[in-house]
Amino acid sequence: GINAEYGVMQVTTESELLERSEKLEQALQENTLLQFCGEKADACESDNDKQIWSFLKSTFDGKPRQRYLELLGYRAEDLPDMVTSLSESVGELTLDSDTAIINKSDAESSASEKGSDKESE
Repeated sequence: GINAEYGVMQVTTESELLERSEKLEQALQENTLLQFCGEKADACESDNDKQIWSFLKSTFDGKPRQRYLELLGYRAEDLPDMVTSLSESVGELTLDSDTAIINKSDAESSASEKGSDKESE
């Protein structure tokens, strides 16, 4: 005869999980992920979850880089001044013989101290 196997499977679905999955699928199909993530962020009770959804929302925004900066606490308008300040600070740095970064004025005072030590020998 014919050997046939039969199995019985029970599939359990969580209605809430299924509903959330359908909402995400709808947002994907309708290209409304920005709104979807915003609603999820607004509904979050924990700050951590809200930040995650806000980050995801930023990904779908027209200016994601600007939104990322805002989420990190920066304003795009302040960046040119910050870059200028940083480059001036970097210009004041030098490397010592152990390649540790030190302030240029510290290096100059250290060098003058070494020179005065040699003179006293």
